[in-house]
Amino acid sequence: MHTLAVEKPDAASGNIFNSVSDRAVTLDGMAKLCAQAAGRSVNIVHYDLKAFGIDERKLSLSHFYAEPRAAKTILGWSSTTNLVEDLERFEEYVKIGRDNKEIKFELIRFWSRLRSQRLSDQLKGVGGKTSLKMQ
Repeated sequence: MHTLAVEKPDAASGNIFNSVSDRAVTLDGMAKLCAQAAGRSVNIVHYDLKAFGIDERKLSLSHFYAEPRAAKTILGWSSTTNLVEDLERFEEYVKIGRDNKEIKFELIRFWSRLRSQRLSDQLKGVGGKTSLKMQ
């Protein structure tokens, strides 16, 4: 999806894209899937919010969702995996210690410079190749 956004900067600019599948998952379902991927069991407990003096109508948890419509429509993106596969991959990621790896932002700076240079080339009317070096 990131590559598609870089390739279509004018269309992508100002939009928010969710990297999610079309399959809806409840909060209970998410807890169960995470437990399954981790090889654990889960005991989901639902509290009576009124017993704690909380008006459940003021909570918006039941209305939280992410959907891929903008990514599909604007970028032509579609998910190639599903949530269960992604969770299983994350477990593998943790097992090899990748979750403790330092985050580096060179690629973000590179793509930002690429976009700026592409825009500059368009303004100049240059159709030739440009070169960028990572710093």
